[in-house]
Amino acid sequence: CRAKRRQLSSGRSLGNLDPVEEEFPMEQEGREFKLRRLSDIEPTPDLMVETEPTQTPFTKQSSPPDHITESIHSYLKLHFESPDAPPSESLSQLTYGMNTAQAARLFYQTCVLATLDRIKVTQVEPYGPILISRGANM
Repeated sequence: CRAKRRQLSSGRSLGNLDPVEEEFPMEQEGREFKLRRLSDIEPTPDLMVETEPTQTPFTKQSSPPDHITESIHSYLKLHFESPDAPPSESLSQLTYGMNTAQAARLFYQTCVLATLDRIKVTQVEPYGPILISRGANM
């Protein structure tokens, strides 16, 4: 049995270093700070005025959808155009029988198709069912 117990270090421990007194000027009483203006240090520069737009407007350049996205779009288009198809379909119903990786890919492609307005995606509550229906550009 040891006579001395080893001290456990914590996040605030200094290890084998001795503590050092630090100066915290904001906590000392009687110290007054005066903020100086920029014009007190040097002459104020002339301000520049924007007379016309200096940046070119942003134009969205999207790459065309890939082969997988197009094939899923074609499948969903055929699905929603069939006479007995419901107006919306649950994503969990579409992923039935898929493994996790395949379901994740379909979810991603669903997001891609939704940004292209090919399908409409709705989810009423967090973690609730995700419903897919025809989009404006289907």
